[in-house]
Amino acid sequence: MLSKWLSQELVLQLLSKDFIKEKLFDELNCETRARSIELGKASFATLLDQCRRRVLARESFIVESAFRKNDGPILAAIFQNYRVLHVNCTASKAVIIARFELRALSGERHRGHLDTENVRGLSKMLEDGIFDLVIPGAIRVDVHTSDFSSHVYRVAKTKILNEYAN
Repeated sequence: MLSKWLSQELVLQLLSKDFIKEKLFDELNCETRARSIELGKASFATLLDQCRRRVLARESFIVESAFRKNDGPILAAIFQNYRVLHVNCTASKAVIIARFELRALSGERHRGHLDTENVRGLSKMLEDGIFDLVIPGAIRVDVHTSDFSSHVYRVAKTKILNEYAN
């Protein structure tokens, strides 16, 4: 995960919706897609609250989630008067779907995500451009991740450091 690697490389705290959601899975159980969605909403609300607290404390941090385009205004409000570098990972739809299917079948993600039940849903969301997020006021750094090698990680870090230095 690029965000985890960047948090280690840049020595910044990582806030992640999935970290929160997986803790809820462990504590509250999750057997259905509807329950996973419900816990996802609670996780996102908690993530936003954590962001607000870090902003009020004037801390630098990394926040990671599969943000959606309708999240832009709330993120802009939270990060108002705060310098934001939005690292946007891109890949072709085919690569994203293949990775998602592989990850769903590999068992590397928490079983509470119920990813095997959501492949068609992801495909539709990609077609609809749900993940085409714009955060007003943020500096956007696009990182093409079709080839997820250490080179991509280094390029991402260089782009971020260059933007941060400006």
